[in-house]
Amino acid sequence: MSEIHKRQIKSYLQKTFNRFIDLSDYQDKSDKKRESIFLTRSLAAFALMVLADLSPQEASESIVTGRQDNGISSIYFDEREKIMYVLQSIWKQNSKGNIKEVRKFSRDFKKLVNPKYTKLVSKIINKNQDIEEALNDAATRFEIILVYSDQTRLADETKREFDNLLSEMNDSIDIVNMRLLNQENIYQIIQVYSLAETVKYGVGIFSS
Repeated sequence: MSEIHKRQIKSYLQKTFNRFIDLSDYQDKSDKKRESIFLTRSLAAFALMVLADLSPQEASESIVTGRQDNGISSIYFDEREKIMYVLQSIWKQNSKGNIKEVRKFSRDFKKLVNPKYTKLVSKIINKNQDIEEALNDAATRFEIILVYSDQTRLADETKREFDNLLSEMNDSIDIVNMRLLNQENIYQIIQVYSLAETVKYGVGIFSS
């Protein structure tokens, strides 16, 4: 897909999440750096908005990544469906899963479920009630989501890291699943959402 698609994705994220993504930990950084962090965080919020059927504000409140963190981007526990969503988002050139970032995500996920999450960033610790509820319920399933702005396939080394994590977590019974959302997936979803908004707006005009 072309840079036009990436530009349209960026525009959608800015319009949808501009009011909700917290960038207070990057106030002293350049506009370019703040934009990069905004896009990375809003990409995680977008994935949760779609997968867990959340509002943009609810999805944005799931963001747990900190200034020095490249691991877990967001966490959300769907109490009704008994699904714990744990996401890593990456927005940059060649974002198909930097092996260092993926290894940190894998390490942090293991801490989360052990549980050793008290050693993670404060925003994750603040979700301890949801984490404990999810971990204590035998009905809970875990969805690991990697969402990235690139179009290329995962590098073999990155794929092996995720395969090893799933193998370890699903030793006897499968309770952890993984999904990938790349640029093509993101763009297709945005097209559907944008069309729905256009239809909704058109109906409103003709019914008034």
